[in-house]
Amino acid sequence: MPTSSLILPFAVRVEEGGEVISPDVELASALLLAEAQRKRLGLLSHGENLAYLSKVYYPFWLVPWRDGCLLLDGLAAASSTIAYKKLPSLDAFIEDLERCRLRRSLFKDFLSRHLETFTGFRETIESKFNALLSDGKLLTSMADYIRSAISSPTDGSIKVALLPLKVDSKAAVEVANQLSIFYENVDSDILGLEYVKKLLIEALNFHEEMLSKELNFIRRTYGEKLSVLKSQVEERVKKIEDRWSAEVSKVKKAFEKEVKAKEQELKRREKELQKLESQRAGLKGRLETIKGRGAAAQARLEYSIKVCDAKIHELRGKIRNLSKLLEEARRRYEAEVEMIGRKYQESIDREKASITQLENEMNREVQSRYAEMESIKAVANTLIDHINGLIEEKGCEKRRIEALTIPWNVGEASLACVPFYLAGYRAGGKVRLAIIPPLRASSSTSVMKTLREKLLGFGLASKLKFYMQPRCKTLARAMDLGVKAILNSDEASSRALKSIVSSANLLSSRSFKQLLANGVKKLKDAGFIGDKEAEIISGKYLGDAYVG
Repeated sequence: MPTSSLILPFAVRVEEGGEVISPDVELASALLLAEAQRKRLGLLSHGENLAYLSKVYYPFWLVPWRDGCLLLDGLAAASSTIAYKKLPSLDAFIEDLERCRLRRSLFKDFLSRHLETFTGFRETIESKFNALLSDGKLLTSMADYIRSAISSPTDGSIKVALLPLKVDSKAAVEVANQLSIFYENVDSDILGLEYVKKLLIEALNFHEEMLSKELNFIRRTYGEKLSVLKSQVEERVKKIEDRWSAEVSKVKKAFEKEVKAKEQELKRREKELQKLESQRAGLKGRLETIKGRGAAAQARLEYSIKVCDAKIHELRGKIRNLSKLLEEARRRYEAEVEMIGRKYQESIDREKASITQLENEMNREVQSRYAEMESIKAVANTLIDHINGLIEEKGCEKRRIEALTIPWNVGEASLACVPFYLAGYRAGGKVRLAIIPPLRASSSTSVMKTLREKLLGFGLASKLKFYMQPRCKTLARAMDLGVKAILNSDEASSRALKSIVSSANLLSSRSFKQLLANGVKKLKDAGFIGDKEAEIISGKYLGDAYVG
């Protein structure tokens, strides 16, 4: 057996600080549990006899790995398969990126070309690690088991009947090295993906910086053009406004010239009208004063009034015509001024529109660059999300590998020797094997409480099953699988197992009866077996040696 080894106890008390149970109680308990599994004589089956009960040790390797250790099956009955997910070619991606990263059009095509590159892995490769144990429950149980062994060490001088190793320390270390390479590959994949993401983000930032510079250049260039254009437009608008003003002034002069004579004539006619109306009023007054005094004078006044009325009527017609002519002239003038205004305003608007047109041209170019960059960012961010997804999956892969360790530090590859009892039952010419795995022993108080709650009728060792329970069913299955693997392997290994079992048979040891007698008595005194169980087991294996 290797110099660096850890011999674990078969049974440890749960409630009493992890105390290892005494050898006599251990032997008596194992024998009672073995007897409980023995097939009795029946109508359709032969009764079995317990041919041997051997305490042997199952070898597990503890191999240092990172911050803990790996657990390997020393009999190589188990193995672990770990899936490795192969990444897309990072080198090809990086080379393509380096070719396209500086030109925006090439970078945009590059992103479109690689949009699906990181949506998944190229393939999954199954890697088998011989003897490596990966069951979470088993690893947790073994970690607790080892802690209990350290807190309650076993007698280092005891003879250990170790099952024949199929995996030596060199092979165990080699498995750990293979796992390290596998782990480093996964870690390297994560670093590679992080590096690719970094390059992609740097390229994206480069183009965003270039866009910012381009936009500043566009705004500065257009700003200079707009400044010159606005100055030119302002000058041309001033000239247009001057021509506008001059033309309106010319039209106004023509209008004023046209209406001046008519206005003067209108004023003269209005004065004449006023004079006639005053004259008529005077005639009317005189007519009123002479009424009834003389027909001739009255007739002359009436005639004068009629002449005056006729002149007034004629004069009013001329005034209306003059007013109409003046109104028409005024409307023509206003229409002409309005037409001139429209003509020159259109010219001014055309001049100012050139500024708006240049501003719109600048805005379109700016928006076009923004839209192109937003499109590039959207595709790049999608690609980055895909890469983050692969990083997360690789992180899970890495954590699954790290979960294979037991949080226990060992300086070198060491054997953890796990004791169990191998019972051989003979019926006719056949021998059937059964294992009794490492146990957890409960206190009598907790067990009796359970028994009272169950209200069961008990046969041989039935109470003891509450007192002694398997430490871990997964560990028991692994050990059972290992024993069967030896028996079904090559003939040399099978013979070696039989030799070890034979030499470790407690039924033929010198101290068997004394240990059994003491153990049965202690179990009976503790209330874990009754008088009937004690008498049956003592009568069969002790004869007169047992003293109740």
